[in-house]
Parts: sequence; C-alpha cells; structure tokens
Amino acid sequence: MIERYPGALWVGSPYHGSRDGIAPEAVVLHIAEGTLHGVDSWFNSLNASVSAHFCVGKDGSVHQYVELGRAAWANGVVEPGAPAALVAENAGINPNKWTVAIEHEGYHYETPTDAQIEASERLTAWLFKEVLLPGSATGVALDRKHILRHADISPVTRKNCPGWSEGILGDYIADTQELLAPTFDPRIIQARDLLNAVIEGL
Repeated sequence: MIERYPGALWVGSPYHGSRDGIAPEAVVLHIAEGTLHGVDSWFNSLNASVSAHFCVGKDGSVHQYVELGRAAWANGVVEPGAPAALVAENAGINPNKWTVAIEHEGYHYETPTDAQIEASERLTAWLFKEVLLPGSATGVALDRKHILRHADISPVTRKNCPGWSEGILGDYIADTQELLAPTFDPRIIQARDLLNAVIEGL
C-alpha cells in the first residue's frame, strides 16, 4: 500500500492504530471547525488523542498526519441511527479500520472554497486509484456509499460534519468520478479488453 499522498505536506501525529489487516474501503469527509494550522497543532496535542489522515486547507494545500496503512482516530464512534450502509455491513468493526479520514479547514456553516474542493477531489480520486480500488475490500466503488460524511457514522454528536449539502456532495462525487474516468471507466476497460481479444484472434 502507498502510505503517503505525493501532493501532501507530511506533518504527522502520534494518534493512530493498526488496521488489523482490514483494507480501507471508504473515504470520510470532515470539517475541522477551525484552521489548518489549528488542526496541525491539535493532532499533536497531548490533550487530543484524535487524528485524521489528511486536512485540506482553504487555499488547496493538503497536510497528512497518518500513513494510509494505519487507522487514524477520527471515525470510531458509531451512533444510533447511523445511515451509512457500510456501518451495518461492517457491524462490530471500528470504522477507523476501514476508512480514510479527510478534514477540511473551516466551519460547517461555510461554503468550501473552489481551491479546497478541487484539492480534496484530487486527493479522493488518488485514494481510490492508488489505495481503495486496488485493495482487498470487496465491492469498492467511487460512489455515495463509499464517500461518507462523518455525520453518516455519528449522526448525533457530528450531525453537522462536514455540513455539506447533498448537492455539494453529489457534485464532489461526480467531479471525482471524472478525474478517475480515463483510467477506471468500465467502458474503456471493456473496449480495451475487446480490442485485445480481437488482436489475439488475428
């Protein structure tokens, strides 16, 4: 597994744990309720004991805190009414073990900046291309089931995390799918396989 995103500044955090051999299959989006600098400090604070894999700044910069083979401490509390289908499918397994967590600088009542959204989409596309899709988890796809809000896991205490509407999230997923399309569009893969079969038959 590739452990670090090439487009990120490595910051690090002491707060992470083993995935216990469980492959990541979903990306969980968060809002920091603060600044990128504040996230850097908090994830290294003696009082924190929390982390995410990444945080995306309003200017599009990306910081990484936990290597992808490790579980960040961001999504572990499953609350009653959690709507994420993957929570039920992975019943009894801490979500930190099967997710990658991305924080975003800012507050839940703010609209993310264009630079921030674009950088986050590039990061998520890279994660699916290099980590999630090649991994051993079954049924992974770049869709709403596998791109979650923190509120989909903890709908009581994190109901406003990240605070993005379904419209913003839908556009996010569509844009990220387009970033992957040249490599992972099944129509392209099918056409390539058909062409190879024809060539082999000549």
